[in-house]
Amino acid sequence: MRVRPMKKQVAEPVAAKLRKLALLARELRGGEHFEITRLTTLKSWCADPIAAGRFALHLAERSQGRATKKYKPLIAAALRQLQKHLANPGDQAPEPLWQALRELEDSHNETRASRWGRVRTIHCGEALLAEHALRCVARPRESAHWGYQAARQYAERYNPRYGTGLIPESASAVEDIFAFWARYHFGRAAKKVLALANNAQPGNGCG
Repeated sequence: MRVRPMKKQVAEPVAAKLRKLALLARELRGGEHFEITRLTTLKSWCADPIAAGRFALHLAERSQGRATKKYKPLIAAALRQLQKHLANPGDQAPEPLWQALRELEDSHNETRASRWGRVRTIHCGEALLAEHALRCVARPRESAHWGYQAARQYAERYNPRYGTGLIPESASAVEDIFAFWARYHFGRAAKKVLALANNAQPGNGCG
């Protein structure tokens, strides 16, 4: 991943936002819980469809091992197309990437009635995350939305004690999100950003 040096006036607000993410992860590890909308702060970074695509790809790659056997080939094919496109991005997403998106959508084409209308039945969250990753680059004007949806799919959990949202079980996922953006914005200097996180506990994704 190529990282350009950041000007000081740009780096400081970015680092401040990263420290908030690190604090969020630390509070989750301490037993706190929050609304998933805490992650909407990521939308500004995901407004760049290439950045959003790389971010969502990273999350999808980390989660694909948990997918059920039925969906693993579809996810793998989708991620290959995304990797290929992000390695040499063009003005428009190529047809094979759109085809991978259609195949994932078709794999979850069941709907059911609800009080809010018809909703999709999702059997594999990892496949849905791969869909979001593809949409980040296939629909560049919507990349902020789909980047956030990818983060939501990756980090949101349910526990009857807390309900649905960012709960203690979400801590490692938030750490992964923090680590990606620290590396994306600061590259080799990311560890310095970690040091600024006021004793946040990076966990498995922040090395």
